[in-house]
Amino acid sequence: MLSLRYFMRMPFKLKKMGCILVCGIIFSVSCVSEKKMGLGIEALIGNLYPFGGIGGGLSLRFKRVPIVTGVSCVYFDEQQWMFKITTDYWLLIKPLNEVGAKAVFSWFAGLGVWANCALYNAELYVDDELVHKRGVGGGFGMRMPIGGFVFVKNKLIEPYTQISPECGVAFYPDALKKHTTVVWALPISFGCRFWF
Repeated sequence: MLSLRYFMRMPFKLKKMGCILVCGIIFSVSCVSEKKMGLGIEALIGNLYPFGGIGGGLSLRFKRVPIVTGVSCVYFDEQQWMFKITTDYWLLIKPLNEVGAKAVFSWFAGLGVWANCALYNAELYVDDELVHKRGVGGGFGMRMPIGGFVFVKNKLIEPYTQISPECGVAFYPDALKKHTTVVWALPISFGCRFWF
């Protein structure tokens, strides 16, 4: 009951962002009925323009359905953080060439969605005085992952890399003069999934 009261007091934009994150998680969990999946760790370079940043995350890929989900955390400068969830559907998976007897290098392209929650610092002038304010914001949008992967060790280990052009809408309700803005990003990630 306490959590419901807390939810009802939240601003509408944060409720909407929370609902999008929950729907993404439910969609991802519904795919867990797969018999075979790959779970991995990844490193991220760059994210929402103009910030940049580095981070890491977890990646989950399913064998029967070409869906890949991810949860990540990115650190920007001055104690600014972003937590993000992504879900991608790979439209195209093509083998390029064999690397040795038991490894095939493949590339992929797909479409996906993302949603994030950001903790940020803002500098505002209030009555000609510089004020530092900490805020919470977030956003959602579309993405197009393109990358490559190779299976090794009897298809149990999958190193991969991808670049995912993204665009969307971000909300910064607490501190900035412009509360809603269009954002774009070009995150690059690389990692390794382990299949079980």
